[in-house]
Amino acid sequence: MPTDEERCRDARQLARIDGAFRAGDLDALRASVDDARVARGLGINVSGVFALTFAFGSGLAGLGGALGVEILGLDPTFPLKYMIYFLIVVTVGGTSSITGPFLASLLLGIGDVAGKYYVPTLGAFVIYTIMIVVLIWRPQGLFARGVAR
Repeated sequence: MPTDEERCRDARQLARIDGAFRAGDLDALRASVDDARVARGLGINVSGVFALTFAFGSGLAGLGGALGVEILGLDPTFPLKYMIYFLIVVTVGGTSSITGPFLASLLLGIGDVAGKYYVPTLGAFVIYTIMIVVLIWRPQGLFARGVAR
């Protein structure tokens, strides 16, 4: 059973997390991405917003790498083994949102495992077949924004 001191400590930590992700900061990021010139005119430090966003994303990538090294192992050729899969996932999902690559990774992962299970002789090519079919159907990716004409 947590003591009152532990509860207060937890509440302070949650308040710090909440303070780090205030809605205004996220609005500043969205405004900076959508129209940097107008955001600068409104007094938003666009360079600072992008720098903080990059630093936060880099920290998450480092954390993900540190947690994944136990499962995947670490060697000098690690990025080269998986780079083609990363590129395929982003190409199939589209680059305009995080939803596209996320759902594309699920589609390609399930398709890859199912292909290797049901058709072992051609299983390694299933992921490429899925990519070709999706890109013929939707060249901009599954969840890309429509192009303005």
